[in-house]
Parts: sequence; C-alpha cells; structure tokens
Amino acid sequence: MENLNKLMGERIAKLRKENHMTQAMLAEKLNISVRHCSAIECGNARLSIEKLIEVADLFHVTLDYLILGRRSSNKYIDLFPNSLIHSLQSGTDAELDLFKQYIQMFHKIYSSKKESK
Repeated sequence: MENLNKLMGERIAKLRKENHMTQAMLAEKLNISVRHCSAIECGNARLSIEKLIEVADLFHVTLDYLILGRRSSNKYIDLFPNSLIHSLQSGTDAELDLFKQYIQMFHKIYSSKKESK
C-alpha cells in the first residue's frame, strides 16, 4: 500500500506541475493544508475518495489513472493536451461550434489527401 500511495502522489504532483500549480494552489482548491498536500505527493499520506474525485475532475483524468496509473483505453484522447480538454469542457457553445468546424475541415482535408494518393 505504501508503494501505491507513493506512485499516486507522484502522479498528482506531475499533474499539478503540468497545470502550473503550486502545492499551495492545489491545497486551497482541495481545502487541505499545504503540509498535507506535500505529504500526499511524497506518498506519506493519502486523500479521501471524495478528494480523489475532486483531483480527477480538476485535472481531467480518471480515478483509474490517479490510483493505478492506467490511462484510458482510447489512445487518441492522450494526443490532446489537458488545456485543450479543459477548454472544451468549459467552452461556450460558440467556441465548441468553432472547434467542431475545425475538426470537420481537418477531416475533409485529410480525406481528400488520402483519396488523391
């Protein structure tokens, strides 16, 4: 269990750093102390399931990834940076429509290149 806590803490630290957050910022979002946040990242403490869900939602990952390090079986999701996933989840309808148009345009261009070969 100690190794599991250490690996889970390392994943949380990695996600925090990828999202340009300090331990103080993460601790504030989770309503825990900075000391507890540090202990979690070092593997010396663990979060409740409720807090793990908050972390998963905050960083747009699954509990499976946080706890066991398993990535989604959809390999294409990993191609998108977390910032894009977050933008899509919090975007306005107009922004989402624009993104859909971009994807459709990309598909048309890709399909036409593939057909011309």
